[in-house]
Amino acid sequence: MVFTSYNLRYLLTLVLISVPVVVYSYPSKKLCKIILCTIIFIYMIISVHQQPVSYIIQCFKENKIVKLRENNEETAVYNYFIQKPPVKIALIAEQNKNPMYYIEKLKLFNFSMEKILIENIEDYKLEKYNYIITAKEDTASNYVVKFKERMTNPDKYIAKCLYSDNKPTPIYDIAENKIPVYVECDVPYQYLKEKGFKKDESIETNKYTILYRN
Repeated sequence: MVFTSYNLRYLLTLVLISVPVVVYSYPSKKLCKIILCTIIFIYMIISVHQQPVSYIIQCFKENKIVKLRENNEETAVYNYFIQKPPVKIALIAEQNKNPMYYIEKLKLFNFSMEKILIENIEDYKLEKYNYIITAKEDTASNYVVKFKERMTNPDKYIAKCLYSDNKPTPIYDIAENKIPVYVECDVPYQYLKEKGFKKDESIETNKYTILYRN
């Protein structure tokens, strides 16, 4: 079914929808029923706001028995690798949104896969990877590791990064005394080229770039 492409949070939502029916089917204190139904109602509002549930409803109306993850870019990347012998892959796409669930299924087929950050890409031994999967232009992460070091000595690092606080407002100087919670970095393609990686032109997606080591 369409909703099976979502995670357990949405299966839980379906269960919660049925809870009010169960609650009002059995004798209990009215106040408890009201409190429970209110909690469920609030949860439903948050859940619908965070994900395109309207698309699921549309699919049901059009009688489409499909999965949302099929025929998208993650599937294209997955199909590209599944035809190859197991290799070592570095993932440097968006860390906080984690959009690479389908690609990470390659681990089930003995592919070695690690997530790395562009923010401190010079700290990784890239020569141990056969492939790199990255976002096309820049990557974003809410895992900040080099804020103070970059603010005091920016020329030491390869990638260009911009930090933001929780508003989000860009942080340009450590003297602003703001706490960074988000970092966005440009993909240093020239550095990756110097490390022996080359773009694979045999696969083209709007979201990802695949590089292989010569």
